[in-house]
Amino acid sequence: MEDLYRITMRKEQKILGVLGILLPLLSVGFGLFGYWRGTNEPGWYESISATYYANSRMMMIGLLFALSIYYWAYKGYDIIDNIVTSVAAVMAMAIVMFPCADGRATTEEFVGLFCLPLKASGIIHTACAVILYVSFFIQTCRFMKHGDNITDEKRKRNKVYICCLAMMLFGMLFILATNVISSLKEYHYFVLIGECFLQLAFGTAWLVKAGCINALNDKE
Repeated sequence: MEDLYRITMRKEQKILGVLGILLPLLSVGFGLFGYWRGTNEPGWYESISATYYANSRMMMIGLLFALSIYYWAYKGYDIIDNIVTSVAAVMAMAIVMFPCADGRATTEEFVGLFCLPLKASGIIHTACAVILYVSFFIQTCRFMKHGDNITDEKRKRNKVYICCLAMMLFGMLFILATNVISSLKEYHYFVLIGECFLQLAFGTAWLVKAGCINALNDKE
């Protein structure tokens, strides 16, 4: 039963990693079809959230919904893991229920599952996105192993996690700078760039944790 538990956990970790990486790639990638057909609003590509209003809406919703379900089902190593992943599950679902308030991406006045005014939905959406990304950062921090008896492979994995954390921090600061520095606000797509750094780093960390890179795995 222990082996079955470990195998199941590894599969869930791989799926979480893949979903994290696919979210920006497929949401924007499929959105290009709407761009070429001229059906998307001008700001559809300015963030992953903005693709909610593009033709790729079902992709963005589907990937976040799947991420939420797997997070909710994931059984971590301790209670802190379970709390952090449960929070991430709720936040991912809330992001779907309360769309962003990107005025360049939509002309709708009332949006989301509860038909809230665009501005109100955007406030909730932003708060949930911030909490979700912070949970990503905490999860990656907890992947790292410490102590005098860790193996060389664990040290290598720690270095990868540190690189992922650096990318995530860069992404967060990039998004913050775009919203705070007035000279950068006109470059709306910078938010998407920051989110891509976050998502790709998050997905990579989970794939390493799942043992997808043989060179970093402990030797049996």
